[in-house]
Amino acid sequence: MKLSRLGILVLIGLAVLSSAGCGYYNQVIMRKNLVDGSNAYKNRKFQEAEQLFRYAASKDPSGNTLEGRTAQLSLARTLHSEYIGNRQDKGKAEEALAEYRKALPQALKDLKDAQGGLNSTRPTNSDATSMRSRPLTVLRVRSRVFMTISSNRTRHVNGRPK
Repeated sequence: MKLSRLGILVLIGLAVLSSAGCGYYNQVIMRKNLVDGSNAYKNRKFQEAEQLFRYAASKDPSGNTLEGRTAQLSLARTLHSEYIGNRQDKGKAEEALAEYRKALPQALKDLKDAQGGLNSTRPTNSDATSMRSRPLTVLRVRSRVFMTISSNRTRHVNGRPK
């Protein structure tokens, strides 16, 4: 009796663990496809890059994760590059536009969020004034150190004074 209860408990535990890990596994696979796709794109293998980016984008079609949004934008960029290589293929241009339309609203939202964070950490006027004058002070100190070092080199030849 205890053995069957233990067996059922193990089966339930395995089911829970296997279903909970799918999101993480998909994220790892998407990252791998993004890296492989970007390498193919750099090597101008656009067909291969398109396949890899399509697969990565299919794992997160709504763009909820950073990897999904990156895959959508990368796919649009790859389709655009394919169209540039063959301007008679209007279908690639339409596909690229559709992918850009799908990915850009979320990218613009991310940009606004990032800019909002930057505005809250922007320095005040007094901080900005002190930061502008600081590089001049550092430059003066460095020039003095350089002049001192160079004058010491002219006074000493091969470690001995002249």
